[in-house]
Amino acid sequence: MGKYVKRRERMKSNQREDKTKTAFQIETENLKDRIYMEYMKQGGFDNGVCMTDIVCKFRPNRSRNANWIYGYRILNDPDVKRRIQVRNAKRIYSSKLDFQDRINYLTGVILGEIELDAEAKDRLKAVDIMNKMEGVYVNKSLNVNQNISIDEEREIIQKRLNQLLAKDAEVKEVEKETVDE
Repeated sequence: MGKYVKRRERMKSNQREDKTKTAFQIETENLKDRIYMEYMKQGGFDNGVCMTDIVCKFRPNRSRNANWIYGYRILNDPDVKRRIQVRNAKRIYSSKLDFQDRINYLTGVILGEIELDAEAKDRLKAVDIMNKMEGVYVNKSLNVNQNISIDEEREIIQKRLNQLLAKDAEVKEVEKETVDE
């Protein structure tokens, strides 16, 4: 048996029957996750970050060649990427603001307590957003899909016109009284 085959056999025999992880396995996973997160924080492949340099920070007692191989394995390990995505998703979900937190923030912006250098337009925008959240701008138009006849619609319009004309007539009477005096 070759050296690689013996190592594989030894790794299989180290696995537990109850599928729990040993402290060493957990420590290794955490190290891989920290290295990968540091790599992504520094910009990853797009910025030309050298994975070997990052691994050397976490494993200074290993050779540069061994750290290069370790970094290569981390970059190509789908479990590491999956664990990082799960952690980020949990962090983002837990950082969402609830309704009251958003109202408190907007109130602070409006009053100038949170963003001291906010301009008037920013404060007005905060008022607008807060009003929308609280439902101040609810559309109170008539439901167009009502089943009413044309005659009923004419009656509704006539009543509304009479109300408006009556208010207009009252205003004219008040104006005449003030002119007469």
